[in-house]
Amino acid sequence: MYHIDSLPAHPEEYVDITGHQWFWEFCYPANGTCFNTTYDASTNSATGGALWAPAGSTIQINVTSTDVIHSFNIPGLGVRIDAIPGRVNTFGFSIPLVAPGTQFIIYCTEFCGTFHGVMRAFLIVT
Repeated sequence: MYHIDSLPAHPEEYVDITGHQWFWEFCYPANGTCFNTTYDASTNSATGGALWAPAGSTIQINVTSTDVIHSFNIPGLGVRIDAIPGRVNTFGFSIPLVAPGTQFIIYCTEFCGTFHGVMRAFLIVT
C-alpha cells in the first residue's frame, strides 16, 4: 500500500487538473498555460486542450475540483483519483512507450450531475 501512494522522485511533468461541472481543466505550471476541454460525444473527440505527456515519461498530477466530487479516470493506464473541492490529491504514473499521437480516454467516474456523461478528455502521448 505504501508504494501505491508514493510519488515519483523526479517526474518530468507536473500537471494541475481541476474538475468542473462538466469539463476538465489542465494546467501546466512549467509554462503557465491552462486548457479547458470540451468533449463532443457525436464524434468522440475533444477540443480546447488535453493532458499531454511524452512517451516513456513519468508525470505527477495534482487533482482537485471547484464544485462537486469528480473522479479522474484513465482506465487504459490504471489511473483513478478523486477530485474533491478544497483538497488536492496527487498521483504519479508512467506514460507507456507508445507512438506519439496515441490517445487514452479520460473520464469522470463519479456521478457529478446532468452532463456527467460528457465529462471526458484525452491523454495524448507526445
